[in-house]
Amino acid sequence: MRGYRYELLLIGVFGYLGTVSFAHQFLEESYHFALRLAAVALLLLGLASLRPARPWFVVGLGIAFAAIACNVAVLAWPTAVLTLAALLTSLAFMVLVILVSLGDVLFGGAVDRHKIVGAVCVYLLVGVAWVQLYILAEVIAPGSFVGLELTHSHQPSIGLVYFSFVTLTTLGYGDISPVSSVAQMFAWSEAVFGQLYLTVLVAALVGMHVSSRAGKDEVTKR
Repeated sequence: MRGYRYELLLIGVFGYLGTVSFAHQFLEESYHFALRLAAVALLLLGLASLRPARPWFVVGLGIAFAAIACNVAVLAWPTAVLTLAALLTSLAFMVLVILVSLGDVLFGGAVDRHKIVGAVCVYLLVGVAWVQLYILAEVIAPGSFVGLELTHSHQPSIGLVYFSFVTLTTLGYGDISPVSSVAQMFAWSEAVFGQLYLTVLVAALVGMHVSSRAGKDEVTKR
């Protein structure tokens, strides 16, 4: 039973992005707590979306548990090592959810509301996953971006969330720019992925919809 797992995941993604933005502006003192809380909520909703895929759910459970533990530990001990562990485990889990969800969207049957919401979830999760990559680049090599406002030692900047999504959509205002070779590679690869995802996925969904309609028409004629 598909249920509403993608709808809940979509709410979780928007909740995470909204919390990051509003907490940064209005809850400066408790920003990092709100950030980690939103990240844990997103991890739990991502785990719930994996439940129908039993083997992957077991794998995701282990990764999500490690990611949640690291995110909680960072609140008490905001060290570079724990921040790096939280980034890597969260990124690994996001990649797992993206791949499983994309497989369901492309090979999970006829095109319906469920597939469309799932496709939107994948697109937004890609943006969130690339945020982790950008933060990773900045943590490992500080100064990888120019125009970036740093909030705290070893803590992600809200600017990287903004940068990820303007890059994913190829909006590219240019107020934040990658300067290190790794950060530049992450930026152009996200822009390319964003364009390919929209064109290829839309073509695939339209093709599946046309094929499904043709099959129904053939059955009706018989």
